[in-house]
Amino acid sequence: MTAVSPTYGETKNPKGLNLTIYGENFECPNGDCSHVKVRFTNDIGDKIFEDGTFIASDKTVTCMIPRYPAPETLSVDVSFNAQDFTNDNEKYGFMDPYILNIQPRLVSTKGTTTLSLSGYGFVQMEDTKSLVAVKSLDENLLCKDGQLCTKIYKVTDEHHATVSTYEMAAVNRKNTSNIEWHAWNVYMMNPDGDYTPNKIDLFYYRELELLSVSS
Repeated sequence: MTAVSPTYGETKNPKGLNLTIYGENFECPNGDCSHVKVRFTNDIGDKIFEDGTFIASDKTVTCMIPRYPAPETLSVDVSFNAQDFTNDNEKYGFMDPYILNIQPRLVSTKGTTTLSLSGYGFVQMEDTKSLVAVKSLDENLLCKDGQLCTKIYKVTDEHHATVSTYEMAAVNRKNTSNIEWHAWNVYMMNPDGDYTPNKIDLFYYRELELLSVSS
């Protein structure tokens, strides 16, 4: 084995995605490809076996990604006789980032507030997948060019991350009205490209303005 694709995905594989395994010298013994198996092993040695399919045209093996329930990285090995498995240290990661708390809950209208996110399963992926979306419950809030408001988050560790905010004037509802003082939410993207909801309400706050000083 030389690689697997994808290298990570959402826990429980809710979309029923397949894994593709790349390697060298892949060949079914005596042309019999009915015993191809893929083995997934966690850190304590628990094993999951999936039936594999050998794609002769490009010398790859595909299988269903297991519906593993926990955020964890598993070793992946393949066998063409259901007995002798590779041992090439290829990995597949199950991820399920979820936000449990956000501080502060009151955000500057100027967009100068940095939010501290806490939860579990946080992993720094490529920028296109390390995103939070700004929503109001299930309603997308729109920013530049009428696109969903998103920001790239930065992971501190698997339980903590930070993300910047937009100025209030830039955040609008689909009917073009501004979010103003209504509640809004921050949803984190999971590895499959969907956003995981939470019920943590955030609000912009009215900032004090000094109008005059009297002696």
